[in-house]
Amino acid sequence: MYSWEQRKLGECIDISTGYPFDSQDFNENGEYLVITNGNIQENTPFVLNNVGNRIDLDDSLKKYILDIDDLLITMDGTVGRVAIVVNNKLVLAQRVCRIKSNEPYYIYQLLSKNNFIQSMNKIGHGGTIKHISLSEISEYQDFYPKSQKERIKISTVLTNCDKLITLHQQEPFLCGNSVNGGVELC
Repeated sequence: MYSWEQRKLGECIDISTGYPFDSQDFNENGEYLVITNGNIQENTPFVLNNVGNRIDLDDSLKKYILDIDDLLITMDGTVGRVAIVVNNKLVLAQRVCRIKSNEPYYIYQLLSKNNFIQSMNKIGHGGTIKHISLSEISEYQDFYPKSQKERIKISTVLTNCDKLITLHQQEPFLCGNSVNGGVELC
């Protein structure tokens, strides 16, 4: 068994946010989907790419293009939800945290625990709609295995479990009623 240490998230990752796009620049045929907090839902570990506005980018905004395996965290509303980018042609809007890491699946597993979400909700400020900052996310502390080998093993097992759960959630729900020798789908 390897030893663990408590570390701040900001010591382990690169953190940034997106761009405040102007809605008048949206174009239904745009090349990039603009990713907002709404694309990060708690019922899936992946960033949703089927809802939102589209935009074409000039060269000055290319740094906001998301890469596969970037992690995103909601910073407004239901703060602390985490998802991983699995598609191309996505661009990050303001008020969504982007994490780049050499171990994205381990960091995802670390942050998708209730401890992180509860911590972010506790420090969230604002009235009806809570807000958190990049520095508050960076200051989050948790226990971290010193061994990269252990971090890889942990993330592999938990990520495989996530994939299996997602696969089963996509299967049609079976009612269990027999119809012509088969099973009726609901």
